[in-house]
Amino acid sequence: MINNNHREKVFKDIKESISDTFSHIETFYTGTFGKFKVHTGYKEIDHLISGLHSGDLISIVGNSGTGKTTFLVNIAMNIAMEAKQEVAFMSLQHLPDQLGFNFLAVVGNVVIRDIIRGYIRVAEWHKLTKAACELMGSPLIIGCAPFNSVKHLIDEVRKIRQTKQQLKLLIVDSLGMLQLHDRKEYAEGLRLLKQAAMELQLPILLSCTVKTKSFKKDNKTVIRDARYDVIDTYSDTAMMINLKSSDFTVPHSRSKCNKSRSDLERCFVGQAFPGPVVNQ
Repeated sequence: MINNNHREKVFKDIKESISDTFSHIETFYTGTFGKFKVHTGYKEIDHLISGLHSGDLISIVGNSGTGKTTFLVNIAMNIAMEAKQEVAFMSLQHLPDQLGFNFLAVVGNVVIRDIIRGYIRVAEWHKLTKAACELMGSPLIIGCAPFNSVKHLIDEVRKIRQTKQQLKLLIVDSLGMLQLHDRKEYAEGLRLLKQAAMELQLPILLSCTVKTKSFKKDNKTVIRDARYDVIDTYSDTAMMINLKSSDFTVPHSRSKCNKSRSDLERCFVGQAFPGPVVNQ
């Protein structure tokens, strides 16, 4: 448990509920919505999904190597460094120094491969030094641990929430690193994360690796993964990222987002779409 405020009431009088809801509407109208949602820093994504709302589970799906981690790092930096809001980034697939490479590359606008190989010019050293100073002054916390289960992960997040009352966003990268052996366990993991988002009154941004299949004849790519319907069921919003695309179409939405301080030239997303179709 975080504190007693998170479970004060199971039921509310309709008058109290409507009054609270109307207060939320007023904050959205006046733009003072910080308590209820945060912006990703990508204008077209924020327009598409209306920001990241407290209590929501937002899933970023895509094939391996499509840039999901870099995309999440960009969002973390936009919120922590531009909006000056607290963000927790939990990596299940990187060591702390590896994750540090990602953040330095994004903030310093330096190619991460050059950092790892040691191909760093004088100008890039200046960029990295400045990026390091900016990162150390940002309200960002990172965690890197090989959690055995979703419950173990959530327990750790509860501890973070106790010490970081102003935390605005939790990012988890990636669900596939947890011990979820079948579709049933995958569904249970997503269900627990959704419950945690509601309990902690936080948006949780989660990356999930899914299998896709390309069709050369009509130049399209579709998700071919039995777990996707589970992701769609438990996520308030599901988005797909594909860096190899020049455009994409989904049944009800279209969005194109330019890069933000990184080598992410474009990302392509759709809101809660079943069976997305991506033009390559």
